[in-house]
Amino acid sequence: MARIIGRNLEDILADIADSESVMDGGTASALTGMIGTALSRKVLDAIIISKPDNLSATDEKQIRWELEDAMLHFGKLLELEYEAGENVMAYELGTKDEGTSGKEIYQAAVSVAAAISTSSARVIKVMGRLSEAEPNAMANDVGTIMQMLYAAFIGGKMKMNHYFTHSTELDASFIADTRGKIHELEDEVSQIVGPTLERVWNVIHPEKIAD
Repeated sequence: MARIIGRNLEDILADIADSESVMDGGTASALTGMIGTALSRKVLDAIIISKPDNLSATDEKQIRWELEDAMLHFGKLLELEYEAGENVMAYELGTKDEGTSGKEIYQAAVSVAAAISTSSARVIKVMGRLSEAEPNAMANDVGTIMQMLYAAFIGGKMKMNHYFTHSTELDASFIADTRGKIHELEDEVSQIVGPTLERVWNVIHPEKIAD
């Protein structure tokens, strides 16, 4: 049953602000990634309308599919993050039903956090391509998207590391493997985010604003 998708945004934000709610930085990161992805779809549509020759039909189809699929994935991650938070809280309070080990609970929670980072990286890579197709007219949106998606990426990584430092049930090999994959992704996305934001600021830098 959906806990988040379909709810009123004000209610979601109220839950995130509630100290007793399981919604936390993981939820905020997934939601941020989802919003950044939605804005990415707007940039794609703007390119198709204003500069249709900048993207081939094949590229447009692939990018559109990537963004729509990412939206669906972020929606699932919002629900899975909520479920993972409930399971971790129940385990730590000793109220979790028997049958699921602490190791399984924490591995599932780590996997959700890592998936938030992975999904954010996926859209960052797509936006790197879109920003080259339309570097000027939508520069402010491109910059906002990159900032939001990178924040979502780091938020997922932080949540993952939180579990690593607070759980004694996880295997060292699982920690090293998961952390290594996210570290590789961080190197990749940093090489996209940095140059893209530099291009954005070159377009909208205050010195370029007419008096």
